[in-house]
Amino acid sequence: MVEIAHAYFMDLHTPEPNPPEHLEAKAALLEEVAQAYSGLPPPENPASGPFTAEEVQAIQKRMPNTAPGPNGIQYSFWKALATQTKDQDLIPLWDTLLALTNDL
Repeated sequence: MVEIAHAYFMDLHTPEPNPPEHLEAKAALLEEVAQAYSGLPPPENPASGPFTAEEVQAIQKRMPNTAPGPNGIQYSFWKALATQTKDQDLIPLWDTLLALTNDL
């Protein structure tokens, strides 16, 4: 199931080649950002490694009711699905999303 989801989202989110003017604008923006942040110290102890269940569940409370991308699935759908499956004998939705996120 994870392989199918991975293949689907890779196909869904694989960008088409950018025209040269977009590449030039991107390079200019990256240069501007690099100059703006070059004098700042790096963050101390940045988080690294797999996501935790607490991190995934914290995201639930911060989700807007908008489409996350081209697939058009509203966050409200995921919230409702999580609520409906919470008390069932199914694998909890957030555990599934955690496993999927870490696998991707």
